[in-house]
Amino acid sequence: MPVRLRFVDPERIQPYMPGVPRHAILEAMRSAVVMNYRPGETIVGAGEQSSPSLIIEGTARLNIVSNRGRQATLRLIRPGAMFGISSLFRTRPQPPWFEVSLSAAERSTVIAFNPTAIAKLCRNHCDFAMHLVESLVDWANALADTSGRFALMTVRQRVAAHLLELIQSHTEDDTLPSVATTQQQLADAVGSVRDVVARILSQFRAEGLLVRGSRAHVTILDSVRLADAALGTT
Repeated sequence: MPVRLRFVDPERIQPYMPGVPRHAILEAMRSAVVMNYRPGETIVGAGEQSSPSLIIEGTARLNIVSNRGRQATLRLIRPGAMFGISSLFRTRPQPPWFEVSLSAAERSTVIAFNPTAIAKLCRNHCDFAMHLVESLVDWANALADTSGRFALMTVRQRVAAHLLELIQSHTEDDTLPSVATTQQQLADAVGSVRDVVARILSQFRAEGLLVRGSRAHVTILDSVRLADAALGTT
């Protein structure tokens, strides 16, 4: 079960809420809910309406599921990203063709704000209002990119692109970038099946692009050539 936190230092939040002074963040936090999620736990269930929320730790996975149970990852959401912004606006409800949910890809901390409190911050702090506009544009661009992947990329390309996305948060040091993921998780992420993904990973290993240290761990040996694979040039 998710764990509710009693307090979060506003200094952890302030970099993600530009233009909002500490006292205003404290005021908004009075009506906010802060939750810790373990890997795999649901943050927003299918059909649920999310309030404006901020991830301050970990990574969340936006999932889509067909009526036949096929699953794919639409986007990985990292610290600093806000979701549920559309709850600030009155939108015309449309019948869903697919179920969309948000789950924790790793241990994650999420702050769910009261929409009224966020709307007040937008009215009083222009920089923050523009930050939310930029977030909406970022969401639109990310989902347009995702739709292009599923419409135009092969499964091999999607696997390569998703592995590259997973290592984006890897810090530059002497070690090779690696990710914790299983074949089934990769298959779910790219909208395929495990056997197909297993064959693709075997191809990548044979080509010297990656190595699997265990059943749930992948180390990237050549991210440049992996990017070429994602583009379909190799």
